[in-house]
Amino acid sequence: KCIADAARGLHYAHTWKDRAGNLQGFIHRDISPDNLMVTRDGVTKVLDFGIAKMAIDDAEPVTKTGEIKGKIPYMSPEQLKGEVLDGRADLWSLGVTLYWLLTGARPFAGGNEIATLQAILHEQPLPPRQVNPLVPLPLERLTMRLLEKDRNKRFASGADVADALMTLLGPGAGSNATSDFALKMLALEDQDGAQIRTSNPGS
Repeated sequence: KCIADAARGLHYAHTWKDRAGNLQGFIHRDISPDNLMVTRDGVTKVLDFGIAKMAIDDAEPVTKTGEIKGKIPYMSPEQLKGEVLDGRADLWSLGVTLYWLLTGARPFAGGNEIATLQAILHEQPLPPRQVNPLVPLPLERLTMRLLEKDRNKRFASGADVADALMTLLGPGAGSNATSDFALKMLALEDQDGAQIRTSNPGS
């Protein structure tokens, strides 16, 4: 549900209009686990619009000095290539975040930033179920759709992502709902008997 909440928040930003009804939608450009916060009542908030840009502006993923804005492992192919961005770039980053939540690993990871960049542009990620067999097949398919290199093959909006996720959770899913999958993940132990942990997701 936390990813569904984040998707709704992104949809609001992407479709925000001023008082005159003119689209002033924002693209976050830095979605990662570090920029999502779960409140005490179980609602996930999108944080830190520090490098956000209006959708009506030209994309500027690279500064004049050549510094890339954002975290490379979570950047969409179009952002890395310097193309004009829309909200689907944020949905890619949300897909990377969802993949990490499901598997404890990032879908694209090289030995250095250049290798990671090349993987994002040219390689296909392992399906989540090959990393964590507990991932339900429909959730794997949703995740892989978010990670389509062709943005036209991704979900069209954050609202569509949220609706699809809530459909997978089933009726009655709310802020306090815990799925069978989540319970299994919480109880999951590795082959050595130690509880699986992940750290530093945003690095």
